[in-house]
Amino acid sequence: MFFIMNLRSFSALILAGLLTLQGDSYARSPSGGILMTRQQVEASEYDQFTGLVDVTTTYGAVRSLVQDVSAYPEWLHGCLESKILSGSISRGNAFIYFVYAAPKLPWYLFMAPRPKKRDMVLRLEWSENSESGKITVSLTSIDPNEENALTNVTIPSSPDLVRVKEITVIWEFEDRGNGVVAIEHRLHIDPDHKGEDLGIINKYAKKLVEESLKNVRKRLPDL
Repeated sequence: MFFIMNLRSFSALILAGLLTLQGDSYARSPSGGILMTRQQVEASEYDQFTGLVDVTTTYGAVRSLVQDVSAYPEWLHGCLESKILSGSISRGNAFIYFVYAAPKLPWYLFMAPRPKKRDMVLRLEWSENSESGKITVSLTSIDPNEENALTNVTIPSSPDLVRVKEITVIWEFEDRGNGVVAIEHRLHIDPDHKGEDLGIINKYAKKLVEESLKNVRKRLPDL
């Protein structure tokens, strides 16, 4: 018993060294230059995750990254499919259909049913402020039946997919000068998870943010 109690105390000390408490959020020690924060969302069972990283690249490369929707699966972690249903990405507003890989279950839930892949229809809006040197991209879940622009559009569906209940995504790319672009990625998702272990989804969301930022850093050309 003494050993168990001291093991718990040791674990708590290690955890305290990795996390810096900030109200209802925490800042984790940078992993590969990426700073992650986590924040509770009012009236939601799931948390919001934010990742921050600086890259040395060109502003034009960032713009191309945002506008090439068909290439999203190459750098958005977990994204299996992305296609424009309506609108124009060059004009800053489009409806996009996504398919994402299913959340992975921990080994100790090997008897549980395997989660299904997720799909979603999102409104993508992006804008560029030349004065502040910032590109902002927002993606929000919508009901396709309530969007006039999608009236005559066939929305893909499959019994093998689960429609995401709610999602909000923000990408911000800010030119800091000298070839440095600061990237911030925020994500809050309710994937309509039916399991009891909500921590699985928070872990899933965190990995989507962190791995996507790693992929962006590799994909953007270095100066």
